[in-house]
Formats: sequence, structure tokens, C-alpha cells
Amino acid sequence: MKVLFGPFNRPTHLMFQGLAADISIKLFHEAGQLTPPADLVYEPHRETITEAMARQLGAWRPDVLIFFWAEHHTFPPGLDECPCFTLAIVCDWNRAFTSLRENLRRFDAIVAGAKCTQLLRDLGYPNVEPWEVYSSRYPLNEARPSPEKDYDIFFAGAYGPVYPRRDAYLRRIARLSGRWRVGLFEQLDPPAYYRALGRSRIAFNQSLQSDLNFRVYEIALSEALLFMEADNLEIGERFTDGVDCVLYNEENFEARLEYYLSHEEERRRIAAAGRANVLARPPRVPLQALLEGVRGRAAGRGRGARRFATRLAEPQQLYWQGVQAFNHVYQRMGRTWGVAPCELARQLLSRALELAPGEARAWNARAVLHACLASLVDNQPEIEQQLLAQAVRDALAAVEALPDYALGYFNLGQLFALLNAAEDAEKALFNCLLILEGSALREEMLDGLAIVDERDPFHALLFKVAWQQAHYEHLRDAARRLEECGAILGAAAWDRLGDLWDRQGERIKAAVGWQRSLRVRPGVPPVLRKLAAVLGKLGRRDERIARIANLVEVFWNDPDARCVLLREKRARGDTDLEPLYAETQALLRAFPDHASWLRRLQEEFHELSGREALRSSQIAAGEPAPAAEQAR
Repeated sequence: MKVLFGPFNRPTHLMFQGLAADISIKLFHEAGQLTPPADLVYEPHRETITEAMARQLGAWRPDVLIFFWAEHHTFPPGLDECPCFTLAIVCDWNRAFTSLRENLRRFDAIVAGAKCTQLLRDLGYPNVEPWEVYSSRYPLNEARPSPEKDYDIFFAGAYGPVYPRRDAYLRRIARLSGRWRVGLFEQLDPPAYYRALGRSRIAFNQSLQSDLNFRVYEIALSEALLFMEADNLEIGERFTDGVDCVLYNEENFEARLEYYLSHEEERRRIAAAGRANVLARPPRVPLQALLEGVRGRAAGRGRGARRFATRLAEPQQLYWQGVQAFNHVYQRMGRTWGVAPCELARQLLSRALELAPGEARAWNARAVLHACLASLVDNQPEIEQQLLAQAVRDALAAVEALPDYALGYFNLGQLFALLNAAEDAEKALFNCLLILEGSALREEMLDGLAIVDERDPFHALLFKVAWQQAHYEHLRDAARRLEECGAILGAAAWDRLGDLWDRQGERIKAAVGWQRSLRVRPGVPPVLRKLAAVLGKLGRRDERIARIANLVEVFWNDPDARCVLLREKRARGDTDLEPLYAETQALLRAFPDHASWLRRLQEEFHELSGREALRSSQIAAGEPAPAAEQAR
């Protein structure tokens, strides 16, 4: 069987070691990727996948095309007519759900994690199956155990308000840092990460998609004790609680940590069994099983396997293809953030509008596309302004085609704000709010992509994640989905109005805008931060302190906010500062990433209580309390 596999942007040799001898693999990737050489490089805006194969592969023709990391790359044109069997492997679907929900119908078969599989089946996909999507690419030779242990509890990965459930558990771990050596990191380079894993007793994991993520295999191979959420949809298929992993829930979290840190032999036994489990099923095993399953289906594939063209009229096909083409640029997900995928998207959306000039979604998508391109322009203000002006024209056409298009008016307001046309921006944003607050919401009023201000990447990410999550978490409940999307959009519109008024020096109005935003969606950190700042300028100290306290509660591992809160409360004469002091002390022990704030906080605490300042050497070394030493 001949397999064309890609797009790949990392070494993939581990995936293909030991496969059956009759499986021939060739690799492809998307033009512009920083990758090792591939057998085929496709340029999505210039040629179809069939043309690329004919031009670059000679007489070799695949039986199967496997599209890996489908959410991170632009699908090549002509995928629907590809002469071989096509399979999509979907991994980080939660970042691209709205663009994938129709476009995956362009494949003969799809494999994904358990949660994504269920969602796609709810959408009517008959050709999706669950698979351990992260099982075939993990560091078999890099993750190694060490007899030396630096950390009792370790985690490295994304955290913060974008990941509220994971963040809540990390907060509980940080509070244990007075008894145990805790190391919580946002990012470590690979050698340091694998070294730290191998020198950890327990490694915490909480999957964002309820699947077996990369961290599962990395932890097990490092012979740290895999500490995983009990309600994970996939863990029971591969691991057993108390045998080769430990499962936790809200009620037993601290108790299970304390137990296994205090029972070293049992911890070692389970950790060793976890490593044996993964070594017994190396990366080639699940991949070989997947390929064998595909072999028979590829030989007998019928033309009805792909349902994209039969399900949708041509303008809708072009719209969805256009949205997918630049989605990873919009989401800032892939390495290809250049103009090639955007050019393909422009071609597709323009053709859709030629066929259906009244399609508001397509006008809106093209406005978002031009805004995306403008954000990619460096030091060329004239080109940036031209792109934004074109985006405005597209957004105006969208709201003309659908007068109660709330999302279209929101995007129009964003664009006018980027062009410093404050009056027009304010009018468009109020139109958005009037529609949201005065009408019964319908799907078409909120359907499509939203323009976000990439000058604040954290705020943009919060919006994008919430927008995607509202669509997949409430997939079966249209009323709830519309309510949640309306709230996200309304809060963003009030936030944008607050920004406009603040730039004009209208601080009271800015405060009102941000307060209204938080009333609709409480606890958004960037909005809390802006409101606290303007309240300080207005001399409303008590309200400012209350908002900073809100910020610390939802973004508890932000040392800067804690430092400001401590200073403000002390200046007001507050005396109930011991809880804030204690938790910040725990945070500094647990998060070495926050060392840059250490000296500032030491000085704050020293002035506050007169007690001895935290010693840098203690925190840097993660020095344990005596109880932890005795337990080992």
C-alpha cells in the first residue's frame, strides 16, 4: 500500500519505524513551512492536489492520502476530486471547530479523539472513528526516568484564564508548596522539560479535550506518576487507576496527592507500570493498526464517501472552503502565517460572492480575511490602510445583505476603530448591541468569524477560545448556543466602546462601557484590568481595589496584579492581608517562571508585616518543608 502522508512540520521518523514492509510512505507539506525536505510540496493557491502529485511524484501514485493535524493547515484545492482514498486525522479540533464542521466532509474517513468523534457524529458524520490521535508521536528516546527527584509535583504547559478547569487545579497544587516541592511552568524548552519530567515524583495532567494528550505518554515514559482527571473520556481505554496511573476528581484531589507522596513504594510501582504500558505499545503499533484498517476501505472506496459536494450548493462549498483556507492564519495556530493561504481564501470567497452576491457570511468572511492580511503587514502603513478599507467595504456589504447581522456590525465597528474612525465605530457597535438586545436571536445573525484586535494577543485568544467553545459545547442546544454567542459578542462590543471612549479621554463613559461588558461576561481579565486603571484615574479607590481583587481571583497566578492589590490595600489601611500574603508566598514557591517579580514582592511583604522576606535561594531550589522530607 502506498501512503502519501502530511502535512508534516517536525521529524516523523518515529511514526514509521517498524511498519509492515509492504507499506510505502511518502511525505508532503504545505509551501512556506519550515520543515525538512518532503516528497511533495503543495501551494494551495496555485494548484490542486492531483496536479501537485502528477508534477512531483512521477509514476508513484498513492492509494491513501492521510492529512495529519487537519486543523493546522490549509486543505489543498481539489481534495474532493482526489483519486485516492483520503483520511483526516484531527487533533486540536477545539481551536478550529467552526471551520472544520463542514470541511471534514471532504474526506472519505476521519479519525479523532473521543469527544471530537461524538461531536462530528452529532453533526451527521457517518465516517468518523475514535483513535488515539497523539499516540504515534511522542519522544520514545527523549523522555527517560531519573533516580534523582527535584520535584514532588510537576507540571509544564499552558495555564491561565483561557483554561479555567486546569487553572483551578494548579491553584490547589500551588497551595501545597509549603509542604512539597512544587514546580509549575508555562514553558520549558524540550531538553529541560524532559529532564524535569524524569526528575519528578508526580506529574499533573488535565487534558483540554478529554483525550490522551501528548503529556500522558511523556509522563509515563519519564516514570513520573501519571496524575490524570477521572472523567477523561479515553484514559480507561489504555490505563487503569491504581495500576499504571492515578485518577483524581474535585473531591479527592489533595488527598490522593498527599497519599502517593507519602507512600513512595506504591508511587514507584504505579509509575514503573505506566512506563511499561507505553513501551509495550510503541508509536508504530497504533499507526500500523490505523493503516491496516484503511487498506481494505481504500480498495473498495465508493464515490459517495465524500459528502461535501452533495450536501451543499456551490456557493456554500466555496464559502466553507474559503473559511478553512485561512483559518490557521486567523487563529494564529500554524507556522504558515503568510499570504498564500489568504490568497486562496480570497479566490474562493470572491467566487462564492459572484454566484451568490447576497451571501452575508461570505462578505463577512472576506472582511475578516482582509483584516487578517492587514495585521500581517509590517511597516507598510499604506498597504495596511488599503486592506482595512477593503475590509470595511466587505463588512458594509455584509450588513446590507443582512440588516440584522449583529456579527457583521460588530466587525464593522472593529474595522472603523482600527481606522481611527471613532464616530463610525461607535455607531456600528451600538447597532450590534441594539440587535442583540432587541431581537430574538437567529443563527444567521451570529454566524461567521469575528474580527479581534491582535494588538492584545491574550485578549484576542480569550475571545476566540470562548467563541469556539460556545459552538461545540452547546452543539445540541441551539437556543443555549445563541445565548452564549450573543453574550460573548455583546460583552466584546461594550469592551470596544470602552476602548473608544478611553482614547477620547471620556473616562466616565469608558468605565461604564467596561462595567457593562463585565455585567454580560464577568471575570474577563483584560477588561477588569482596564476598568481598574480608569477607576484609579477617576479617584474611585474602593471600586478600583474591588476590581483588582476580582482580577486576582480569576487570574490568580498573575503576580503583577497581586503586587498592585497588596500595595493598594495597604495604602487604604486594610489589615486583612494575611490570606493574600500566604497564597502569594505559595505562588512564588510553585511558579519559578515568576521569578522576575520576586524582588518586588519581597519588598512589599517585608514592608507589610516586618517578617523576614522570602529567600531567593529557597524558591529557586524549591526547598521543601521538613514534613515533606520526613514523608520520603
